Amino acid sequence: MNREDLISLLGSGSGLQPINRVIRKIQNGEIELKSVVNQAILADSVQGKNAAWTIEVLAREKPKLIAPFLPEIIASLNDIKDFRQLAILLHLLSYFELSAEKLSAVIDLLLQCLHKKEEAEYIQYYAIQILEMLVVDEPAFKREVLLNIESALPLLTKDYVLNQAKKLIQKCKK
Repeated sequence: MNREDLISLLGSGSGLQPINRVIRKIQNGEIELKSVVNQAILADSVQGKNAAWTIEVLAREKPKLIAPFLPEIIASLNDIKDFRQLAILLHLLSYFELSAEKLSAVIDLLLQCLHKKEEAEYIQYYAIQILEMLVVDEPAFKREVLLNIESALPLLTKDYVLNQAKKLIQKCKK
């Protein structure tokens, strides 16, 4: 399947329809997973969002399929403009244990997300969730995360995000 066919498939239908069709075609060998990952990280569009959603579903169900693409995905996060697409890819990271090498880039991005008032609240929420996982796995980051979360509190306007941040602050203080 060529790139145009993939873009058409990702843009057709609503809800889970295009995602499920693409997953079936990946499983049948009709579409290369690499091309879906490329679409997820390079295209700021409905198709890019649907490609991100596709690889998020695959990461949840079969993380070993997506793991080889994590360096590319992480490297692309700063360049993604569509906040829904970014949120999906951030959420995808929660399915993986990240190496120390990958952590620094991810932590920087997550902390940036918290300090941007214009970020969608669910991006902030996912950022806090992933930071929480990271400080459990890598206690050395607790102090940095704590300082950043505390300074970001005034920017967190939704109760569920604020509660998640307060929970993370308590974990960091232990």
